[in-house]
Amino acid sequence: MSMNLARLMLRLPVEWVVPRHLLLRRGPRGCGRVALTFDDGPDPVLTPKVLDILDARSVRATFFMIGREAERHPALVREAVQRGHLVGNHTYSHGDLVRAARRLLHEEIDRGRTVLEDITGTLVAFLRPPRGNMDVRGLVHAIRMGMTVALWSVDSRDWARNGPESIRQAIHRARVRAGDVLLLHDDYPETVAALPAILGDLTNSALRTGTIIHLLGKHRNGRRG
Repeated sequence: MSMNLARLMLRLPVEWVVPRHLLLRRGPRGCGRVALTFDDGPDPVLTPKVLDILDARSVRATFFMIGREAERHPALVREAVQRGHLVGNHTYSHGDLVRAARRLLHEEIDRGRTVLEDITGTLVAFLRPPRGNMDVRGLVHAIRMGMTVALWSVDSRDWARNGPESIRQAIHRARVRAGDVLLLHDDYPETVAALPAILGDLTNSALRTGTIIHLLGKHRNGRRG
């Protein structure tokens, strides 16, 4: 993952001056929870397995879904919401928002959101830029559209595809604390295999899990209309 100038702008100076309800990387330490987030779904094979694992432990998470994949598997999107999870916008096609021209940048964000809202009937108020990369143009557009840009503070590195134990250890080494946002993906079998152990570790650390909303302390999603 490249640490380009745009990403540094978003994660460092801008984060200091933009309120948490507009740009979230971690919640307050006093919130008592960590947020599990899953990117790049819905996957027709693996996302149902993730949902079942979470359900078995009464855990709620945030799924940042790609609009194009949501169009292919709308029933999975609705199922995630029906099971009590939060759905967020991961753009329409997982495009590069930093390199995109302004028109394409707006289309990626707006179309991804519209697809998810049409499927679920709920307001989608959170955006996660692909790979965490976004420049000020994207941030300003998201804010104008009433969305919170949600990044993460703990990277499981499951995208490296080094196996379930490597994923678990990456989270363990991060020394997760209340307020942290964990980055995972629901389209990797290694992540599915690691998830029960990860949830067990969090429970043993006396950390409660929740959605992004739990870190903000207020509701951002609701029925449209």
